[in-house]
Amino acid sequence: MQLIISGEIDGSHPGHSMHKKFAESAGRVQSQVNNIITSQNYGSAVSEIFICPIIVKITKEYKAAGWHKERKLWKRKSRTMDFRLKIDYESFLSSSDSGRDMLILKNLIDSVRILAIRAKGEFHVDQFEADLFDHFGTNYEDLC
Repeated sequence: MQLIISGEIDGSHPGHSMHKKFAESAGRVQSQVNNIITSQNYGSAVSEIFICPIIVKITKEYKAAGWHKERKLWKRKSRTMDFRLKIDYESFLSSSDSGRDMLILKNLIDSVRILAIRAKGEFHVDQFEADLFDHFGTNYEDLC
């Protein structure tokens, strides 16, 4: 199993360095999670987890045009998922490096929880979460 993290990031405020902050946090989380999950078996639902957090200031114009909508796609046959859930822009911007890592981790956990409901027993979300929470020294309530 492999995790890939990309992002839909608001670049309209260059002074915020959101792309850089996201890239650093996503890289840390992706690397650490892949070190854990690569050799594990969490069921047959997915072999590749792709998350693409949406971290943008949603303007009325964007919303009216249908931009930056969440997406929850699971392809059973190819065993892949493509989930794009939102992370609050201001929360991400104002967080520390470790806080941003935790926001991305929460986005991942929220994504696999949705997957587990759809996969109906084909993904062992409890073990997946336990492995990640043990490694990161946290729990879901601390992520919220």
